Amino acid sequence: MSLPNLPAGDKFRREVRTEWGGLNLNESAGDGELIEALNMSSREFPLLATRREWYRRPINGTMQPQIADSAALGASKRVFWVSKDSGVWKFFYSFAAKGTLSAATRAEAAKIRFAMMQDKIFIFPDKKVYNETADTMSEMEASFVTNVGGGMVFMDGTYGGVAAEGNTIYRSGADWGSLFRVGDAVTISGCKHEENNKSAIIREIDGDYLRFYENTFTNESTGGVFLDLPDGLAAGSYHFTWNGTTSSFTITGAIPAGIRLELTSSGLFYMSVNPPMPVTIGLVTADPPLGEELVFSTASVKRTVPDMDFVCVNENRMWGCKGDTIYASKLGDPLNWNVFDGLSTDSWTAETGTPRDFTGCCSYMGYPTFFKAGSVFRVMGDYPDQFSVRKLDIPGVSEGSDLSVAVVESTLYYLSDKGVCAWNGSADPTIISRALGIDRRWYSGRAGTDGRRYYLSAFEMAEKPEDYPTAKWMYTDRDLCYDTRFGAWYELSLSELSLAFDTNRPTGYSRYARQEDKLYFLDSETNSLLMLEGVPDAYSVGVSTWNAESPSADSHNWRVTFADSTRAYKTALTGSESKKGVLRLLIRCRISDAMKVWIAYDGGDFEEAAEFTAMDKNSKVVPLILRRCDFWQLRLTGTGDAVIYSIAVEKYGGEWQQA
Repeated sequence: MSLPNLPAGDKFRREVRTEWGGLNLNESAGDGELIEALNMSSREFPLLATRREWYRRPINGTMQPQIADSAALGASKRVFWVSKDSGVWKFFYSFAAKGTLSAATRAEAAKIRFAMMQDKIFIFPDKKVYNETADTMSEMEASFVTNVGGGMVFMDGTYGGVAAEGNTIYRSGADWGSLFRVGDAVTISGCKHEENNKSAIIREIDGDYLRFYENTFTNESTGGVFLDLPDGLAAGSYHFTWNGTTSSFTITGAIPAGIRLELTSSGLFYMSVNPPMPVTIGLVTADPPLGEELVFSTASVKRTVPDMDFVCVNENRMWGCKGDTIYASKLGDPLNWNVFDGLSTDSWTAETGTPRDFTGCCSYMGYPTFFKAGSVFRVMGDYPDQFSVRKLDIPGVSEGSDLSVAVVESTLYYLSDKGVCAWNGSADPTIISRALGIDRRWYSGRAGTDGRRYYLSAFEMAEKPEDYPTAKWMYTDRDLCYDTRFGAWYELSLSELSLAFDTNRPTGYSRYARQEDKLYFLDSETNSLLMLEGVPDAYSVGVSTWNAESPSADSHNWRVTFADSTRAYKTALTGSESKKGVLRLLIRCRISDAMKVWIAYDGGDFEEAAEFTAMDKNSKVVPLILRRCDFWQLRLTGTGDAVIYSIAVEKYGGEWQQA
């Protein structure tokens, strides 16, 4: 048996490291940087420390929670999300279903977005609103369509108690106040007289009378279910077909010229008389119907909300965008988007006239901020007459990553085509993700924050994998954490999912939700809600049902691997150039459960070198087999809570003459 020549005593060196950085996945990873840092954190920075324990609350096992958000509404501060329950996508608030949504597939559900204003949660693209105080779900849009018995009369009326011409819509039994409010902008369509098809603002509501400004309409016009009768129609039998059903009636008396009729469930009424007067008719039941075919149509009054892909709230207005168009609601009223009275409270809309569609929006530093992949747009001004769009030619949010936008201590973070950006609102953004790999490509970012850390889930794309010969790309969903205080990245074991696709990028779901200093994550694999940051308190729903994870649970396994010697610029843990040998390690640490030490030589497999059980702060010696190598790597793995205070390496050689 031959052993390597023992070096002279003066060739022994001891090097100690007491400070570490975060992840660096590049070949240039330096001394003190980590090429793996799973379930580690910066809570004891610059020491090495595991993440804090998470608190978990199970969710009904039949659910598949996918999209999360949260709101500080009143004193309840509840978390809400969208889940697929019994085959149907539903909105859940405080662990209870509140309404069904239109999404039929996961791809459609991934497009759901929330906006919070006052005590309400607005849900797009369904355009629904959940009222937290009243515990009700309703539609943002409202409409009255005269397609079932009866029509609408456009007539003279009053305004402010004074007679007014052409300002009133009358509909028997309409109860307009149950649908609309004074100040609503409504669109009227389907009227026989085209001049009455318009958008107008409701000024008064009085039972069945809907009032607008004077001379808004042309009188003697029926909108809605009306019979388009010839002037001077003679008495006789007539019929009409509507919705596939043929009805017949008899007019017992000539209809004067210039008089039109309204059809209601009670019969026919003259339209040009105020109030409308009934016409004596008799129903004909003959089959087939007798007489001349009559035609009628429907009219409607609607308060509409534009279709929008992305929404946010800024300065008591809701903002949104779709395509190249930006929308702003009426001040304080997210239900109205078409109010143009020339007032400071008006709605507003604009197009930027630039290529490509918007990829996201948010409120940042008091400005509505909109993103395209290659640019950022800020709406300047305090009210509609002052609003203007300023374009900034800086990297914007990448397509499919609008959920990656988050504000942490006044800095805006988001995933762009060039990497993760940190933007202060003035100069060009800083790319903070170079440590994650300069050439790595990330897609479908989703983010959350506890106010200090930026949590990012994103799909990493790799080349065609050997195990999937028909696939073009492989996407791996990874969960990362960036501590904005220290500029360090770490990785979490939230998602363990690899997907193969031919050409399409995977769709990401928002699963983060924040309540003040608490950060939640919806774990769809275990159907549970995780509290990543914070401790359950009176505001945490069902505080007694939150359980801290066992230190030995799989989700609390941790692993840290240091950069090898050929990748390190310095010489502390990893050594110098050329041949060298490692004699032993001295590790000072505190562990609550267990820890193993692993070492690999010249790119070989990791070999277990030592195992420690729970202990208070103490030092442990790890003797190693004498082996000369070009480079070596150190890895630590464990379960439960752990803090590494220092690692000392005793080694020999490493000079080029000894190679």
